[in-house]
Amino acid sequence: MIVWQLNQRRIKLGFLTVEELLENNNIIHDPFSTLISRNVTLGQDNIFYPTVVLQTLEQGSISVGDNNTFTPNCFFYTSGKITTGSHNLFGDGGVTARVNAGEVLTFGNYGRYINTPAFTGNNSLGDGSQVIGPIRVQSCVLGAGGDFAHSEADKRGAVLK
Repeated sequence: MIVWQLNQRRIKLGFLTVEELLENNNIIHDPFSTLISRNVTLGQDNIFYPTVVLQTLEQGSISVGDNNTFTPNCFFYTSGKITTGSHNLFGDGGVTARVNAGEVLTFGNYGRYINTPAFTGNNSLGDGSQVIGPIRVQSCVLGAGGDFAHSEADKRGAVLK
């Protein structure tokens, strides 16, 4: 009975039900504390830890690639467009992304965004880029490079820290 009531509230607010969260090719560690809007496009093999929210409003869209990790307290909220590539690490410490109508936030592949960064407005974060720390990123372009974990630091993408 409690799950039914929870699902009715989720449906009313445009989120996937608990069962729908479990019926995809991703790992949802705690479907009761994870909220994903119905029109979010999810890739495969993503990992969602508790208290992750991916919420779209109005004509907003969120598209998530494959093999991303969303640690606790990641909050993506948009009436614009948010796109993540694949193999990104969002958190530890959570990540906030708020994008308004007409704005676009793009994360490339193999990036790392940790220790509570906040993204607003139009941003393009290239492959292998990193944002480390409690930084507000607005209208920023970070250059692409190799994987954020590449053994040679000069071959990684751009870094804000």
